[in-house]
Amino acid sequence: MKRLQLSSHTTTATQGRRALLTLLVLGLLASMWPMPAAAEKEPDERLYMAALGQYHGANYASAAETAAEVIERHPESDWRTKARFLRARALVALKRFEEAEAIYAKEAQRLLASTRKREIAGVVAAFADRLATPADPKVLDAPPPDFGKAYKLYDKVLQMEIGRELRDEIMFKKARAIQQAGNARQAIADLEAYLGTFDPRWAGPAGAGAGAARPKTNPPAPGTHIAEARYFLAMALRDSGQLPRSRWEARDLLARLADAPARDDALAADTRWLLVTAFGMPQPQAGELERAVKAARDFLKAHHADPRAVKAAYLIPQAYEHGGRPDQAITQYQAFIDGGAYALPEGAAAHAPIEPKADKSATEHEEQWRREALYKIGQLRFAQRRYEDAIAAWQRYGSRFPNGPHWAASQQGILNAKFQKGVQALADKEYATARALFESFLRAHALDSRARQILFTFGQIHHAQAGALADAEGDPAAIKARYQEAIDEWSRLISKYPNTEESSLALFRSGVVYEEHLDAQAKALAAFRRLTWGSYAAQARQRIAEMTRKNLKLSTERTFRTSEMPTVQLKTRNIEKVTVRTYRLNVEAYFRKIHATRGVEELDVSLIEPDRTWEVEIDGYAKYKPLTSQIEIPFEKDAPDAYVVTIS
Repeated sequence: MKRLQLSSHTTTATQGRRALLTLLVLGLLASMWPMPAAAEKEPDERLYMAALGQYHGANYASAAETAAEVIERHPESDWRTKARFLRARALVALKRFEEAEAIYAKEAQRLLASTRKREIAGVVAAFADRLATPADPKVLDAPPPDFGKAYKLYDKVLQMEIGRELRDEIMFKKARAIQQAGNARQAIADLEAYLGTFDPRWAGPAGAGAGAARPKTNPPAPGTHIAEARYFLAMALRDSGQLPRSRWEARDLLARLADAPARDDALAADTRWLLVTAFGMPQPQAGELERAVKAARDFLKAHHADPRAVKAAYLIPQAYEHGGRPDQAITQYQAFIDGGAYALPEGAAAHAPIEPKADKSATEHEEQWRREALYKIGQLRFAQRRYEDAIAAWQRYGSRFPNGPHWAASQQGILNAKFQKGVQALADKEYATARALFESFLRAHALDSRARQILFTFGQIHHAQAGALADAEGDPAAIKARYQEAIDEWSRLISKYPNTEESSLALFRSGVVYEEHLDAQAKALAAFRRLTWGSYAAQARQRIAEMTRKNLKLSTERTFRTSEMPTVQLKTRNIEKVTVRTYRLNVEAYFRKIHATRGVEELDVSLIEPDRTWEVEIDGYAKYKPLTSQIEIPFEKDAPDAYVVTIS
């Protein structure tokens, strides 16, 4: 059984009644299409309805004649096509198959002709275009675009029999739809497919080297979107993270645009800007910093009046800042403030967003970034410890932009810089300079939260000077005087700012100085007992416990020769007198018993009568004072011996 073959030309007569039945289905479907709505039936519609009534009344001859009348009398009518199919159905009912077949063959030729296919493809493409069109912001209820559906419809169009010109348009639109849908990797594949089909000079991805495809021989005419496809390919590569390839494509496109007979300045500007962004500005990789800056400078040189030029000029100092080059960043920030590298666009462009998704114009960005540049100069100078320069920059900001967003931060930065000048002098051990700077700070900013820290620092200065004198074995009276001055400075802090963390530390340090350097244990204990606040209160309680309990620690510092008098070291606190007992140890017998000399300290000698017992009064005893004593242990002269020593 042969199938009915419908071509764009005709249906062969040899296919007989099976072809006729198939065409009958087409006619039946056509007659079932919804009829156009109208408030009142027109003559052509009334005539068609009459023919349809005659057909359903089995008056097939009259139906055929009436349908023919619709076709002849109303050649421009929308009902004409329905009338043709109705007449064909009536002729089939009358068994006039050849006449019916002629009608169906003619309609099949019309429906399946290439022109009709192009019309259908155009309808689908137009609908896809509507889906890919961004919503008009002026229309409140405008539906959002659906790039995914548009992509699928464009793909359907490409599966139809369409000409090269339409395929050029649809392949490009398809790639753009999926790119706008956010699928950069699929966009890369579709754009490369477009270039492979329509770009005679396409030799594979730029930078691919020997692995790239060779240019085509005798290629067809180039497509109409080659340059745009190259641009969007570079964009998709950038968005997918393939930055080196993106830059290669952008540079290749710029070279092609330069060789093009007609200049496209807008595309060249877009491509150069794409090249800037493909470096990851303002945070390019360390090895690409200079190339990234050069890309920005090239954009400024070629398109200094472009709305994006102001951003390109500001990206340069930002890149140097992120790249750890503060001096170059400061120079470029100042150059941005001074202007000259770019020109603001004129007219409406000066107040339009610099990019599609940007919210500010070039003029607004210039004003904002000049403020930020001046503030950042202060920050960079502060980080370099060039505090005077930082103060000068922030003072300029305050006078030039009194309503700027960084005004309060600039004023705080000035205070921080003044304070850090004193800290730097302190770190350099320039104590007189540090004190003068801190005193000046206190006079000008008495309510600053760092006043407590400064008062503590004054005490620390005297403490450091006392330590330096002690290390140099200076006058003991001068050393004690310095320590006392430290306590006096801390007393000012404790009195002025009680119950603060700084005063907690100051009182604790005062007690330590009393105990360890001024030999005033009672004052030290009193200071520790006063400390009941802050994080140092717990340490003060530990000190109180140590100072008030009895403490005894015995140790042997080294091994002695037989010609030396052995001694033991004794550390005590709150103990006036100790009892020393010695027990002679037969080392040979001890070794024979346990085959070692270790563990002597574990011997229980409490039940053994000592060989010798005597009392020792602690020299220099004072209550709460820690003391270290050396106690001689008498041995037989020039004879080896061993003793167990206990002190209680």
